[in-house]
Amino acid sequence: MQSEVLNFGDICRGISSIVRINDGEKCSRPSPNAVRKCLTMHAHGIAPAVLFSCLLLAASLWDIRKRIIPDSICLAIAVVGLLTFRPVKLFGMLLGLPFLIAALIKECGMGGGDINLVVACGLVLGFSTGSVGFVIGLLAALMWHIITRVVHKREQGSVETRKTSSLPLAPFLSIGFMVAYTTLQ
Repeated sequence: MQSEVLNFGDICRGISSIVRINDGEKCSRPSPNAVRKCLTMHAHGIAPAVLFSCLLLAASLWDIRKRIIPDSICLAIAVVGLLTFRPVKLFGMLLGLPFLIAALIKECGMGGGDINLVVACGLVLGFSTGSVGFVIGLLAALMWHIITRVVHKREQGSVETRKTSSLPLAPFLSIGFMVAYTTLQ
């Protein structure tokens, strides 16, 4: 089976014929492969990526402002995972285990919203890609924490007052998961 290479003109003609926007100009019939690509783009390409990034942004903003991540946002992220579902991606839900163990070991240490966010993103990304995003997010949070402690120590001369404040993890995890989604998916 020989695969057909799509060029920009084929894709534009495919979109034009699907949406029925020709504006009176002549256009050649698009290849069936271009039309198929345009029809499936919403289910497997642009729409899930935009939805995933918007939901991660919403989770980040909620976590920054109120220190909670609503279950509805995590559920919506899981639905995005169902749009591009493959059975192997179910293993990505295991990424929430370290956070669950941390929450069980130390009460008030890890929020349930963070656990749900990691599980939902694991469903979208799968285990290997999700692991990369998880590590990138945690490293970003660690770097932020170290930088703010150093800056605060220089300003105040002590870091004792910073120990009681919590760090919202959703923004950092979102950065990690988006980097993994855009580079490894």
